[in-house]
Amino acid sequence: MRQTTGPKGNKTEFVVILHENSPEWVITQLACAAYGYAYVPLYMNMKPEIMKSIFDEIPVSIVVCSSADQALAIVDLIGFRVKNYILLNRDQHSDRFKRENEQNANILYYEEFMDIEPNEVAVVLYTSGSEGKMKPVMFTHDELTFGYKSLINHLEGKLLTRIRLEYFKSLTITPHVRKRLESLMDNVRANQNKGQYEQSGFDDWLYFKKFRKSFGGHVCLIICSGACLSPEVALFFRVAFGCPILQNYGVTETAGMVSQNLLGDHELGTCGAILRGLQVKLADLPELGIEAEKLHMGEV
Repeated sequence: MRQTTGPKGNKTEFVVILHENSPEWVITQLACAAYGYAYVPLYMNMKPEIMKSIFDEIPVSIVVCSSADQALAIVDLIGFRVKNYILLNRDQHSDRFKRENEQNANILYYEEFMDIEPNEVAVVLYTSGSEGKMKPVMFTHDELTFGYKSLINHLEGKLLTRIRLEYFKSLTITPHVRKRLESLMDNVRANQNKGQYEQSGFDDWLYFKKFRKSFGGHVCLIICSGACLSPEVALFFRVAFGCPILQNYGVTETAGMVSQNLLGDHELGTCGAILRGLQVKLADLPELGIEAEKLHMGEV
């Protein structure tokens, strides 16, 4: 838009967005807000006479639409009163529209503004410096978005509302668990390994109901990120809450998770398998006497 009307938006001119809901629609909206352009969103099924009245009432400098057909529909209504068109979809029809009308208006494609390549650096983050000097880590645009790609199919249509989050760091005291409780935990663990998560029975009421209630009483899934929980801690929380625990592992340099155990995986003391699409290399740690090839462990 800065290429069409100048470096800063004119407060008396407007940008019309005529496009179905899409990421491009939101990006255009945010671009208008960032550079001081007032925008006017129009419905795709708006009647021609209503659309014409809108163009008659406000001074429009740019129209962002999805296709040449939409641009032609506007031209048929108001002529070439608007001098700047941005088309989101490019095909033979839009190329012909641009050739035939390049003397009447400045016609551009949305892709012409997308000059960022996936392998370009997007952000540089510094580590916390827990091992000494803070280290810079560079992330490309592709790396930043990779963590979301494997989740899209799982998250689509699954929005969580009114969710309560609690964070557990470490125990402040060492509890002395009675043998009865240990026996109960073993029995519950055996059932959970079969996929049976129940919160019933006298023992559960006696030992764990008040504990669950202190967290709201509606915890149905626990997600733990960072270092792997010790099997004893993970078992206690899984039994006490009566719900699965998902653990994942990742560091700053990996731009998110590297591995995660899945629902139905009841093994404790692990952060699961490597995520799809990732390749992980283990490096030697000479200062700790660890050789990755021999011990099958090392630094990611």
